[in-house]
Amino acid sequence: MAQDADEHPRQPPPESPRPEGTPPAGDTGDATGPPAPRRSEQTEDPGAGAGPADERHTDPAEEEFRASAAEQRRRDSRYARTSGGAFTVTGGDITHGDHHGDKFTYNVFAQREGSSARMGAVGKVGAALALRVEAASDAELSRCLNRDRIVLLRGPEDSGRTTSAVCALAQQCAPASERPIRTVPRSTDLRRLADMLGDSENAACGYVLDASDAPWLADATAAELSALSSALEGHDARLCVLVDRDDPVGHLRYRPVEHTPADLRGVLERTLATALLTGGAAPPQDRGAVDAAVAERARPVLEEAEKRSSSVRIWAETADTPEDAAALGGFLAALADPGDALPEDTDRRVGEVRARRLADRARALLRRTSRRRSPVDQAYVITTAVLDGCPLAKVITAAEDLAARLHRAERPNGPWRREAFSLPLNHRLRHVDLIADDGGGPGDAADPPGDTTVRLKQPDLWTAVVDLVWIDHEAARRPLLEWLARLCETSGDEDVGIQNGVELALARLAAEDFDEISRTVLEPWARRRPAFSTGGAGSDAYTHCRRVAAWVLERLVVETRQKSRALGLLDRWMRSNDIPLRRTAVLAYGSRVACRVPDTVFATVKTELARIAADTRRGRDPFGTLMRTVLVAEALEGAYDAGMRASTVELVADEAGAARPGAAKAALIALMRICQLRGRLPGAEAGAARGPHPDLLMWLDAPWPDPPSDTSAPARPNDRPDPSKPLAGIARLWAAALLDDIHGPTAWRILLQWDTAAGPAAGDGTAVTAPGRRARMDELLAHLRRVPDLRELIDRYERVRARTARTRRPRGGPDASPGEEATDGPT
Repeated sequence: MAQDADEHPRQPPPESPRPEGTPPAGDTGDATGPPAPRRSEQTEDPGAGAGPADERHTDPAEEEFRASAAEQRRRDSRYARTSGGAFTVTGGDITHGDHHGDKFTYNVFAQREGSSARMGAVGKVGAALALRVEAASDAELSRCLNRDRIVLLRGPEDSGRTTSAVCALAQQCAPASERPIRTVPRSTDLRRLADMLGDSENAACGYVLDASDAPWLADATAAELSALSSALEGHDARLCVLVDRDDPVGHLRYRPVEHTPADLRGVLERTLATALLTGGAAPPQDRGAVDAAVAERARPVLEEAEKRSSSVRIWAETADTPEDAAALGGFLAALADPGDALPEDTDRRVGEVRARRLADRARALLRRTSRRRSPVDQAYVITTAVLDGCPLAKVITAAEDLAARLHRAERPNGPWRREAFSLPLNHRLRHVDLIADDGGGPGDAADPPGDTTVRLKQPDLWTAVVDLVWIDHEAARRPLLEWLARLCETSGDEDVGIQNGVELALARLAAEDFDEISRTVLEPWARRRPAFSTGGAGSDAYTHCRRVAAWVLERLVVETRQKSRALGLLDRWMRSNDIPLRRTAVLAYGSRVACRVPDTVFATVKTELARIAADTRRGRDPFGTLMRTVLVAEALEGAYDAGMRASTVELVADEAGAARPGAAKAALIALMRICQLRGRLPGAEAGAARGPHPDLLMWLDAPWPDPPSDTSAPARPNDRPDPSKPLAGIARLWAAALLDDIHGPTAWRILLQWDTAAGPAAGDGTAVTAPGRRARMDELLAHLRRVPDLRELIDRYERVRARTARTRRPRGGPDASPGEEATDGPT
């Protein structure tokens, strides 16, 4: 390269319109020499801490880094919801045991619809007092009962409020067999209750009335309240009225006590301790004995169970009601032998019971409560299951759309008469948490506040909801499928959560009805057409739908019994003359599919590289060749990130010396993408947290073999690949990238990122902190220095690096992200 030492490589041409995923053109600027190390570089978020967007210089290489980081987050987020594995809610023999529903569990006092019209006496109050976990609101409830005859306790159903009410009444009223605590039928209003108190059969020291959703609650008058209070005083009794969070109270002038749910870990431990103490006999009434059993027996059993069983650990972490926590404690006690030892198949048996309970929960949520509220309630349940983790505003919009579709299926000729103010939103979101993003972040600059997001309290509930809607409610199948397709087709590039949710739901449905989902949704999307379409021209608007179709097939291959059919479909697409189908198959192969059928995947990639080389040589279809080049690069990046590092690096390195210009360009783009991936530990699951250093540099320092395609076979450590050969090929591609007009700025910036991650060099005047990574980096620089056109540029780069190393101090410690530095200025 005939140019001066101070002359910059020639300016690249202006950036032209490019297809999705193509690297942007770089801008080398007016500075002299190769891109020098910057004094403050943010590789994770280049714009963090900078000024407003209109004051910031737009660097194409920086934008490419942003795009690469976004793609890593997109890929990682796909697995966040399924890291615990999947399960089936329709199979397996479930044995609950005698403990299920026993009197010492937290559902003992719960009242259900259709209960008897007569009052019922509450039994085993002493056992409940010994078992219960005190809530923060119990003290205020006791004070109010001591002062007033009628007290309102407000809180959601299944929160343990009935137990709190009964225990507070027991402490205040001292129940006896002739004057127990009684539960009042839910349909009873205040006037009817005052009349019932005169019946000797209803004599009691305290009453519990669940008035949730009661129609009379808002219309109760002061006269009815006064008459009831006088009747209670005449019988020396007290009344605790349970109301929901959204129930209007009307003239009931007493301020409700806000119920605080009990600590669920405590409920789990005390239920387990009580069950271990009794062994199926009557529960103890000695609270001290239960306290001792918690420390001496329950906690050791629970700790051992959580170590051995992921099902126990997940259930304990995601239990969202006292009854759910108590059910786990009772079941573990039933499994334990007299010595408190659990059987070998604890994980399987607990997993089966939990799956059945989640299915029951899903059925309860989907059950039609009234004609007025159907199908709106069900639409919100389905939407929150699919869009778990998405912004609340998007969840509401999607739920209303699904409700309209379900309504047309229920009443095709009936008008849509949605009542805008029938129920508050909270009523339909009881099974989720609303997480408000208040913004803020590390460093001096805080992130702006974000949207409120929706999170399922039990993350695995989504599988039960989707399964039950598809299997048990055939009339909802078509609206559900059309709605899922519409969600994805109308989503934007920023709606990663929506696309992830649609992918998970479609994969779940395809595991049951592969032909239906592949014919109506996946194949049209692969052809870049709307779902349920069998013809028409493809559109770029459905490019992200094609990616979702590839993700669905990946899950079917890796996680379901439809592996052979999904692979057969991908094989048919690869042999098709339809170019969009082949491209979708290539995307699917660049995923965890590469770990299951590596021979098929890498043979397909090699075939595509040969096609790219042939088309480039003949000058045929430049735009289509460019698209295929980008897709092959994305597939190689995906296969590498899925765990097939050795095979991917070997293929990319071999292509560097094959003298096939088009294929070498695809390998170069793939290498640049792979070089920007952050590292994971060997054997880490897909979606696991990434470290601060480049993954490929870490792998070259300590290479490990690819995982076996047979997941039951362990990887052999003695099969570690030799990194020397692929490093030479990587250097050849990197040299070509450094000298390229378009990829040059990005390649120089990645080189700096790697150099920073490798730690100080021996000649920089500081101690070498990472000798392994440093040795590989020096070897790479030595390869680059052998390229005649790069020799002077690399020498100059190293001089600048040595000079700036003496004026920098690391920020964030030795594990800070590469390039994350601060300057003290020249010394």
